[in-house]
Amino acid sequence: LTAGASRFFYTAKANKRDRQLKDGTASQHPTVKPENLMRWLCRLVTPPNGLILDCFNGSGSTGNAALLEGFRYVGIEREESYAMYSRLRLKETLESLGVTHAEDVETAPLSSAVPQRVLDFD
Repeated sequence: LTAGASRFFYTAKANKRDRQLKDGTASQHPTVKPENLMRWLCRLVTPPNGLILDCFNGSGSTGNAALLEGFRYVGIEREESYAMYSRLRLKETLESLGVTHAEDVETAPLSSAVPQRVLDFD
């Protein structure tokens, strides 16, 4: 046997469910992460009731995992198209968790010059 990094955690690359919303909208982000990997990483490095800050939010994989694991989350994204997709993805996740105010996801005005505050959820 060889002792490679895969002995710690293995997951396949992001699947269609990780890359696409329920309405069929697909992410254009080049590095969508697998949900199960991001959930594991969130649990690995975040204390109970911890806050996860993602300064490069992208498609929202980390935020999605953080919410599913019960952590607080703040995501920042510079690219308008990624920020918009991420908001939709995070709202879908909140709704699946039974959060009734998912439409109240905090966002900053969209501008390519200003980082986007995608989610600040307690």
